[in-house]
Amino acid sequence: MIGGDILEDYDSFYLTVHVETKGEDNIVTWILEYEKKNCNVPDPHTLMEFCLNVTKDIETHHLN
Repeated sequence: MIGGDILEDYDSFYLTVHVETKGEDNIVTWILEYEKKNCNVPDPHTLMEFCLNVTKDIETHHLN
């Protein structure tokens, strides 16, 4: 569910999270697919950084 401001810069925007569990190990894959309205629109680095920080926070929580 994406809407609002982000669609002012992107024609489409999809964020997929996949978690694969093998025993005690979990592998998280984030996939960001987007189509910019034009070449002047920046890549969504802030959102990618947010996804990385969420993953780190979850990992820290489970390691404690």
